[in-house]
Amino acid sequence: TKRQKKPWGSPSPFNSTAYVEQCETQWKQYWEQRKAMDEAREFLPVKENYVLSGLPLHFSSSDLKEIRKNLLSCKPLMEYFSLGTDDAIFFTCVKVFPMPSMVTSVWVFVGVQVPLPPETVLELAQQEKEDFMRGEDHPG
Repeated sequence: TKRQKKPWGSPSPFNSTAYVEQCETQWKQYWEQRKAMDEAREFLPVKENYVLSGLPLHFSSSDLKEIRKNLLSCKPLMEYFSLGTDDAIFFTCVKVFPMPSMVTSVWVFVGVQVPLPPETVLELAQQEKEDFMRGEDHPG
């Protein structure tokens, strides 16, 4: 087992061996889950010839006015809203977690499916055709 350094001030629960071991276990589980999600990425239901983009946002308040103010001042989100196409498909997912002292942890995921430009579609099709002619396996 790892020996923790003695803190210079009062003891912290975040410096205990049990807490550190729990964190290491949870991080290991996270990275295993992340790997599985990355492997399953090709099975995401994205429309053909579209690209998926998303933005996770966190708020430590459930005040709608505060969340709205922060959303409207988020530059990457404003880029989504100023896309020059009517074919973009937007979606969102929100999770709220209760915390001690009446604090909430609000997670918002905003995503968009944007059509690929015709030139990009043609380039990808040409590459897929060349790979097929060489006998290489191509995902998807």
